[in-house]
Amino acid sequence: MKTVGITIGLGGAFPSYAKQAVKHAQQCLELDEFHILGEEHAKYIPKWNWPYPGERACYLKFLAPNFVDADRYVYFDCDLMFLSRCLLAEIYETEDFCAVRDRVFRQDVRDCETRLGIKPRSYYNSGLLIYSRKHVPTILEMAEQYQSVPKTYWDQCVFNKFLPAERFIPRWYNCMDWFGESQQFAPYGWHSAASYDHYNAGTRPTALHAMSDFAPTDDNLEPDGFTKDGNLWLYSEGQIVIHSPDGTILKGKK
Repeated sequence: MKTVGITIGLGGAFPSYAKQAVKHAQQCLELDEFHILGEEHAKYIPKWNWPYPGERACYLKFLAPNFVDADRYVYFDCDLMFLSRCLLAEIYETEDFCAVRDRVFRQDVRDCETRLGIKPRSYYNSGLLIYSRKHVPTILEMAEQYQSVPKTYWDQCVFNKFLPAERFIPRWYNCMDWFGESQQFAPYGWHSAASYDHYNAGTRPTALHAMSDFAPTDDNLEPDGFTKDGNLWLYSEGQIVIHSPDGTILKGKK
């Protein structure tokens, strides 16, 4: 069974980020091939009025099976940095459509579920999608129906509308809140725009880092002791220190 990894690198610095994402993925995922969708694939994107370049790029997720033939697909956003070897074989050797449940405690996610008419606590994050050949017709149809779906989060809402997760996989494959989650488990994959800073600096987060691109209150945490540096929330308590992507040591207050 041929299993491939796919990400998107379209526009600006994203081709470089996609290469870095694939580099990390190759070290952690045992897949047959890796592919980056970029400028040569963009000509197949409809010439609609795209308010945001990122939304246009994300549309390539629906077209990926047109460019790459495989039995099983592992799609990951280029801001998802794989950090350690993943035991994904147990997942992608099945035919289930797999994803990580999004932060369903957030009101915006709950609102998405209501607007899309889907079950509570069923909304998943489209930054990591694992699917098989049998799902390809539905995904290609989703490309055609894209404009008919009320979207808060672009492609993510379209996926959730038409293709419910058949299996929710553990959050450590797609960790979206470093502070709230890395204290509970060692993430295989960290999903944050802050990954771009690490790509640029040639660094990677560690277990002692406590960084998130979401405010601490998203996890019902008190903001005392947190500071904001760019799009990163930084926290330190006691003797624990954290490092910014450029290597600067930051000390928090509590």
